[in-house]
Amino acid sequence: MRWRGRAATQGSGWLALGIAGAALAALYAIYRPGAAHPFGTHGWLATAALIGVAMAALVSHGTPATRALLANRPIAWAGRVSYSAYLYHLPLLLVWNEYAPGMGWAALPAYLVSVAAVAWLSYRYVELPFLRPRSVARAGADGEGGEDRERLQRGDSPEHVQ
Repeated sequence: MRWRGRAATQGSGWLALGIAGAALAALYAIYRPGAAHPFGTHGWLATAALIGVAMAALVSHGTPATRALLANRPIAWAGRVSYSAYLYHLPLLLVWNEYAPGMGWAALPAYLVSVAAVAWLSYRYVELPFLRPRSVARAGADGEGGEDRERLQRGDSPEHVQ
């Protein structure tokens, strides 16, 4: 990785991990059991900022530890369907609150699974056809390009399809 024309050094990777660790430690300090919440009702803003700092520090350097943490298949899948999840989570939550209010502890896991399922369906059948290169779409209509079509249907990102 290069920054301002210089290659990243081993020390800068440790610095990035240190910054991420400090941000996560600050999160723990805010939310540890028995702690007073210093931000009151605006704690969500501090939470978002600290998680953002930790993520930026982790992705800024391609160390093996960060690759193992952030470049695995479940995280990549969540990244692919994240826009669909963003679009559908609120309407689904409104429907969920209307028709499934008494589920108790199982409500959150069931809601998250339903958001993930709707997001994947939307990604697969709405977003992906628009992300395909025109040549792949045309080749599929002509009966050619079957391998590229299969890779896209498996969930490979369109930029990896030749």
